[in-house]
Amino acid sequence: MGLKDTINIIIESHREDFHEGARASANYTVNVARRTMWECGHAILEEYPELGEDKERRGGDRSKSDTGEGGVTFASIGRELERDKNTITKWVKLAKRIKTEGEWVGYAQDAIEDLTQKQIEGWDKPQISAPSTPLPDDIFLYNIWNLQSGDDKEFFGHFPEAFMKSLLHYHTEPRAVVFDPFAGSGTTIDCCEAMGRHAYCYDLNPARDNISQHDIADGLPDGLPDKIDLAFLDPPYWAQAARKYSEDDSDLGNMDFQAFNAVMHELVLNLTACHCTRIAIVISPTQWPTDNHRFVDHIFDFHSFMDERYQIEMRYLLPYSTQQYNGTQVNIAKKEKIPLSIIRDLVVWRLR
Repeated sequence: MGLKDTINIIIESHREDFHEGARASANYTVNVARRTMWECGHAILEEYPELGEDKERRGGDRSKSDTGEGGVTFASIGRELERDKNTITKWVKLAKRIKTEGEWVGYAQDAIEDLTQKQIEGWDKPQISAPSTPLPDDIFLYNIWNLQSGDDKEFFGHFPEAFMKSLLHYHTEPRAVVFDPFAGSGTTIDCCEAMGRHAYCYDLNPARDNISQHDIADGLPDGLPDKIDLAFLDPPYWAQAARKYSEDDSDLGNMDFQAFNAVMHELVLNLTACHCTRIAIVISPTQWPTDNHRFVDHIFDFHSFMDERYQIEMRYLLPYSTQQYNGTQVNIAKKEKIPLSIIRDLVVWRLR
């Protein structure tokens, strides 16, 4: 076990006491924090004993007081442990001052009187300047995904590649199995190929040769792998998609509300039965095509379909451009005091 693992174990072993003490008394909290710092310091000295030598033994060179053999410094240890140099310095100096358990017992009570809560802040604070893992340029960092432009694909309801790449980045690993029963223009296939995932894509009316024909209202297609890592569901957005994809009555966009929900509910149940690891659904609330512009928030209906074994892993907001509404609709909304919805919801549920 490496030094970093040892330090993390020490901190975690005291963390519950630290927070419990915060509810009990400040003195107790200070004591727990200092004890943790002391143990961490001794762990470092065990790994790098040369740091514990007195400066006289180093030839009186003050510049070597925080430098060990081979150029080991508090700063280099900080980088190893992903903590700042000052934190490492405090830990080691405390361990050098108090060398034994017996010395600690006498020291602890005296130290409490001289310390303030402010002095121990950051005792387990990660190093702010630690090197970070670079994020690919085409991956969103936050959970509001804004795009100034799409992929220039003339396909109704197209799901942009930037959204799909971020979804795959955060919720799958390479070689994962991704199932998409509403494959549309084939974004899932393209992104999975680019990112090393295995895509199984279907649609009622396939737009490409590498999308298989299947009506999801008939159940899951044959030939799916036993383990599905992510099911991505981007169904027709009910009345918003009426007659936009096809004239087929089995098209979800052409069904009435009860039939639409029934198909989606059955799909979720089927995915649950095969222990799909994650289920992601993207949909926009329906508002304008409804009577009196009633707001229908589909994502909450879909959440009610989820088995209790699934919990929400993340919710993303995908804003539309305001240009989706024409001037007449905007004027009606103003007159009738109706706020206009301009988002899609993307929610990811994970099997517990």
